[in-house]
Amino acid sequence: MEVDPKRQRAKKALNYIIPILKKFNFRWCISGSFACYLYGVKRPIAAIDIDVETYKDDPAFKRFIKEVEPFTQLPFQLWIDKNYDNWVMDVVFEKQLLSICTTSDLKLLNKKSQIYELYYKQGIPEPLFIDFEGIALPVAPKESVLKMKEALAHKKAVDRVDISGMQKLLDKS
Repeated sequence: MEVDPKRQRAKKALNYIIPILKKFNFRWCISGSFACYLYGVKRPIAAIDIDVETYKDDPAFKRFIKEVEPFTQLPFQLWIDKNYDNWVMDVVFEKQLLSICTTSDLKLLNKKSQIYELYYKQGIPEPLFIDFEGIALPVAPKESVLKMKEALAHKKAVDRVDISGMQKLLDKS
């Protein structure tokens, strides 16, 4: 069987970050495009989005930030764009981007009201565990992944592929 270098790069990055997330006892899940990939949507591996159930000023999260600092490409900061109002940081390990945000601060733009609203109002929903290269990953539920993708005010072509793929998966359920 041929080794997929993108999958191997993702595996190495996950093997780096997961022990650190566990060290700080964070509840977390995979969301976004990598969640779509894990559910079976045909798309390339891009960033691995990790939602951490905590708030931006949590002392443990501040220690987490310090621990991953050697691989931090984008420092933890407020990121407001056409879709999101959230605190996020980018960690790059083995050329794999890990986009990490705190769920207590994650807001999405409500397209109807044009107001940013808290996305995880009651914390991260119960994840589904999916095996990826021998790693059991907690993945946001399909409905949650689809909702987040649909909430994007401006969708790229790959987002439309993710939405279509996730909708097909839910229709089969």
